[in-house]
Amino acid sequence: MTDFDKIENVFCVLPFTHLATHPDGGVTTCCESKCYAPDLNLNTDSVDKIRNNSLFEEVRQYMKSGKKHSSCNFCYKREEQGLRSKRQIENEKYDLNANSYKNFITNPLISVELRLGNTCNAKCLICHPHSSSKWNEDADVLGVDKVILNREWYKNSKVYDSIIEHSDNITHLWFNGGEPTLIKEHYYLLERLIEVGRNSYIELEYHTNGTNLPEKLLLLWKQFKFVKVTLSIDDTHDRLYYSRFPTSHDTVYNNIKTLEKNEIHFDIIPSISLYNVYNLDYVYHFFKNEFNKEIQLNFVRYPQTLTIGNLTDEMKEEVITKFTLNNLPEKFIKEIQYNFDVLPNVGLKKFLEYSKKLDIHRNLSILEYLPEWKIWNEKVV
Repeated sequence: MTDFDKIENVFCVLPFTHLATHPDGGVTTCCESKCYAPDLNLNTDSVDKIRNNSLFEEVRQYMKSGKKHSSCNFCYKREEQGLRSKRQIENEKYDLNANSYKNFITNPLISVELRLGNTCNAKCLICHPHSSSKWNEDADVLGVDKVILNREWYKNSKVYDSIIEHSDNITHLWFNGGEPTLIKEHYYLLERLIEVGRNSYIELEYHTNGTNLPEKLLLLWKQFKFVKVTLSIDDTHDRLYYSRFPTSHDTVYNNIKTLEKNEIHFDIIPSISLYNVYNLDYVYHFFKNEFNKEIQLNFVRYPQTLTIGNLTDEMKEEVITKFTLNNLPEKFIKEIQYNFDVLPNVGLKKFLEYSKKLDIHRNLSILEYLPEWKIWNEKVV
């Protein structure tokens, strides 16, 4: 047995090669990890100091020893159920094998995820003030705290300069938000990478709600090796307006057409919650027929009130039957069944109360936009 055989089922390239930043400047080893850099923040600390903190090093040592660190349980638990994990996907992407893994344990910074604050132009039902400044308008209705980011690290050119200093190894930059296309300050990073000649080596990735596509950003993208746009679109037509209020279906549709015209790669990833789980088969076929795109799935885990785990057994069976009859791929049905089982169930009454409060405040009605709840509402005990 080789050294690699001992660690293959535990090892992940991300703690060694990646930084995942958060809207407030906090940093984790990846977006799914619970491993936050202790008392460190991009507002005050350098990239080197954050990457070399004791907790990140502990995770790396665990993996080099073939042990599972609890901060990475999100992936390990999925793998135990026979599902694909982010760990497996990233290891394959970086071609991890017995010959290459030693190149990663030297900690080269290859990939950086930049969540550019919480500035946003939508207040999606699945979101919250921490990720959308627009949500502050509705925070009082649900009794949640407003979030004002007083230290806006993502507007500080020094942060981008520190990334430029490490750019010799960087091949991937991933921009999130809020809505990252609204943060014009990050253009500075793209322009500097072009100036130093790294643009042709770097792939850009954006996670966006699809409502904003500036011409200047398109022009900058064309100068990089590759650009991937992940569109976070939960539904279509009037249902999209309701669930990602006040998003216009036509605006998003036309922006997707612009991406196609400019030969920009894009993926569709809806966040699955009680608001769209019943309509997922329609969403799948819509994007397959319109853009020849097979959607990918993300599942809402917070707030627990919105998770699909809250459906009754009867409702879950109804959903699976509907998906089977309407030819949703088996891999998606398996994924949905898994999340039915693992996501928390706090009761549908709380969900309906949550929705009613927001509906009154926004002058909307879930029964008007999501007709399945006309029937399901009667089943809630």
